[in-house]
Amino acid sequence: MKVETPKTQHGLAVRMLIDYHDRGFSMKEACQLLFFKVQTRLGELERSLDDKGQPRKDKLMIRRLPMKGKNRFGHTMNYISYKSLAPKSYLANLLKKLNREGLKSKK
Repeated sequence: MKVETPKTQHGLAVRMLIDYHDRGFSMKEACQLLFFKVQTRLGELERSLDDKGQPRKDKLMIRRLPMKGKNRFGHTMNYISYKSLAPKSYLANLLKKLNREGLKSKK
């Protein structure tokens, strides 16, 4: 499946959900892309409206899983792993729509 190149930050958030669909991603992967607002953009996507005027939250199904790990100094750290449980085809269609029309928000 060929996926479009994102044109906005919302599109980049969806593209990350597609690219890391199997294992999810954390802020470490987002920061490597210099995309520090990924949490905000995912929240805005969930609150945005689809064609029927309903919030996308139920269709995107973004799982936020708290994780624990060790940092480079050996200290325990907590972080969140983001993963969409929606099919890749839905995410690819959403990315096309975002590139074409942009994001509709709640009024």
